[in-house]
Amino acid sequence: MAKPFARFANTLLTSIKLDPKLREIAVLRVAELSHSVYEWTQHLPIAADCGVSAEQVSHFQRLPGFN
Repeated sequence: MAKPFARFANTLLTSIKLDPKLREIAVLRVAELSHSVYEWTQHLPIAADCGVSAEQVSHFQRLPGFN
């Protein structure tokens, strides 16, 4: 099960025609809503590399659902 999911996740990161900045904002929001510290921690530097600013990230921390 892990290998098919890894292929799917890799496709989302490398092949999808979605702006990388928007993709990472979406990933961070889902990580926040699902309380996934792992996803948040993994994607925070990726988001920064894609141009998501610290100010934009700080907005997530003020939204309902963030703990």
